[in-house]
Amino acid sequence: MPISEETWTLLLTLTSSFVIVGGFIGSTTTKYWLTFLSKKRLLQVCHVLIIISILLLALVGCLTWSYEVMIIGRLVFGISLGIFFGKTCDFILQ
Repeated sequence: MPISEETWTLLLTLTSSFVIVGGFIGSTTTKYWLTFLSKKRLLQVCHVLIIISILLLALVGCLTWSYEVMIIGRLVFGISLGIFFGKTCDFILQ
């Protein structure tokens, strides 16, 4: 059964908006991440999260054509971006 045009548009907008939701989660939890990890280790964790999200989006998402995997991949990518943008400015200031 094919997906209707309205449902496809809704899924596309939800998938795209999860990057913003993940960025909000990542930027608000950066302070809590720093209680467990150093600044350098936190940037390394961000890079690992980006690699995980790329693997989710490229491999699993394209093979299964599942929008749930796309949403989770975009959320993980947004979380890593939220942490990364906050810590990059901190490194530049030092």
